[in-house]
Amino acid sequence: MKKLLLIPVLFLIFGNIRAQQVTLNKSTYQVGEAITVNFTGSTSILDWIALFNEDITPGNQNNHGWKYTSNTQTASATTIESGSVTFGEGLSAIGKYKVCLLSNDSYTVAATVNFEVVAQVPTTLTPVGEWLFNDPQDLLKSSVGPALELVGTHAAVSGPTLTDGAVRIGVGSHYKLVHGIAPNNGTKVNTYSLCYDFKVSSIGVYYSFLQTTVENNDDGEIFVDKTGHLGVRNTGYSPEPIVAGEWNRMVVVVNNGVEYSIYLNGVKFLIGVAQEIDGRFGLNPTALLMADEDGEDNEMDVARISIYNKALTEAEVASLGGVELVVPVDVPQTPLKPMVLVYPNPTEDFIKVQLANNETMTQLFLTDMLGRSVFTSNLKDSGSDLTIDVRTFPKGMYLLTLKGSSEPIVTKIVVK
Repeated sequence: MKKLLLIPVLFLIFGNIRAQQVTLNKSTYQVGEAITVNFTGSTSILDWIALFNEDITPGNQNNHGWKYTSNTQTASATTIESGSVTFGEGLSAIGKYKVCLLSNDSYTVAATVNFEVVAQVPTTLTPVGEWLFNDPQDLLKSSVGPALELVGTHAAVSGPTLTDGAVRIGVGSHYKLVHGIAPNNGTKVNTYSLCYDFKVSSIGVYYSFLQTTVENNDDGEIFVDKTGHLGVRNTGYSPEPIVAGEWNRMVVVVNNGVEYSIYLNGVKFLIGVAQEIDGRFGLNPTALLMADEDGEDNEMDVARISIYNKALTEAEVASLGGVELVVPVDVPQTPLKPMVLVYPNPTEDFIKVQLANNETMTQLFLTDMLGRSVFTSNLKDSGSDLTIDVRTFPKGMYLLTLKGSSEPIVTKIVVK
């Protein structure tokens, strides 16, 4: 009988002890991808989980991140036998790694599993709505999603490149956007991203990008303030201002309750205060663009607006980049007038300017598209033939101006 009792006694002692184990949902992760570790068999509140290089023996400060089984760096009050820990930022470098369950605040490994980190796979970002303003005859049409509705007036203007169009819209005028995004994380759209290619002519007044109140009887949500900073009081303003006269690509990432970020030309420009779910930044089915109720929607140029039904990641925003002066390579040689010739155009090394002997032009100016001088010459000194070295110039578009006794001549030059 004593031998028969042994089996149930052993079960009572060991039956509830689970094997110590860590597992992953997959064996390969991309750089920056969150890593969730599942564990079982933890026996102490001080058991902890850490990420190491595969060939490293766990030791002092040689891990890539750690947490107690509480999923924080503060131990829980009671033992958590099984559960999961998430490293939200993932790992920043490709390579072979392992995750270890370590016992009682020591470097004794109770369980381990190997995994690999690979380069990020580029993804194609598809907006649910996009407006490029390239057709002067129909500025409201979309390339993706529904057309915009204009309230007030606007006008077609030149965009940031030779092939880009843009729109100029000012005080009292705005667009109605029916975005088509279903409510998420609440009764409104609480997770979304907006992208704007824009330019303001001066600093000293407010410019508005978004109004979530359809009646436009309240303050807007995203501004350039009088000092050139981006944001609004609730979220905070960017620490640095924008520059008047420059085209910028701004991406606003909204994930109410979690994140509010503004990026400028692919770089994070503001880590703002996340807003409440279904609050001020929650979208109704219709939103207003470039609107404000009391005149803080001054005139700006806009070459692109896009909306996404997700909170874009930092890598995804970086892939959108910034506004660049990318121009076609087939701009023809420009005969300015019978007695003046500028060539080749476009160019990547030199520009040649030839003047007839009786041409009255005496000064040459080359400026960038912000009006900054990059080259000047007195043609009386340089003669009728002039060569300009542009090999160190940033790629983009420039204005070449010839002045003299007759009317000035201005032509566009492209450096590729």
